[in-house]
Amino acid sequence: MSYIIEKQLMSGLPNLPLTAIKYIVAHESGNSSNTGSNALENEIAYMKRNKANAFVSHWVGGGGRIVQVAPVNRIQYGCGPKGNPYSYAQVELARTADPQQFQKDYAAYIWLLRKLAIEAGVPTMLDGNGNGIKSHRWIADNLGGTTHRDPFAYLQSMGITEAQFHRDIQNGLEEGLTLSQYNELKQEIAALKSLLAEKASTHSQQDVGTSHKEAWEWAIKEGLIRGDGSKNMNPAGVLTREQMATILKRYYDKFIAN
Repeated sequence: MSYIIEKQLMSGLPNLPLTAIKYIVAHESGNSSNTGSNALENEIAYMKRNKANAFVSHWVGGGGRIVQVAPVNRIQYGCGPKGNPYSYAQVELARTADPQQFQKDYAAYIWLLRKLAIEAGVPTMLDGNGNGIKSHRWIADNLGGTTHRDPFAYLQSMGITEAQFHRDIQNGLEEGLTLSQYNELKQEIAALKSLLAEKASTHSQQDVGTSHKEAWEWAIKEGLIRGDGSKNMNPAGVLTREQMATILKRYYDKFIAN
């Protein structure tokens, strides 16, 4: 599944280059008094009014909506002076009191964090060594310049453990595959293709039965049967209705219409 990223880019931002691209930072609003149906809009509106003090690149909420409010790959004021110069993007998650809405928001949150990490060329790994996706807590503990500890407490309150958050960041929530599963599936598909090709070749090389040989050779000679599209006459192959229609048309054109 993919998401539409709405654009509501704020004007008058500082437009400062990063020192280096190292992180995608995961936040949540921390605003327990703003959990209603308009929580996302309220948070964005507040950020627009206070962008001189704090802003990030993206907001997620409202039932799986994603809104970009600032450019990526430029300094944002979201995780303090030690982390901002290295953060390609910073993503805030608006709160909700609705468990079903949270599931939609969380899925979009995971998708966006992983997408931005891939886009930035950093690992889809949460709070690991080196570059990658970092929680605001990791920035506080490892770089300093901020005391915020999000997003773990809010996620936990909605049933997402820290261990699950780590797994979901690494593997994604879609019914997709990990790299090892994908490679294994590719091998199985290749083996199946080889088996089908071998089976088709075996059918194509089978001798025509004695009782059908005369009719078979006549049909080929008269151009009624011309192979299966892979240069195989395939006498033991299954005849579809559309193939039967083609043979009847050839017979009509050759022996009746003329």
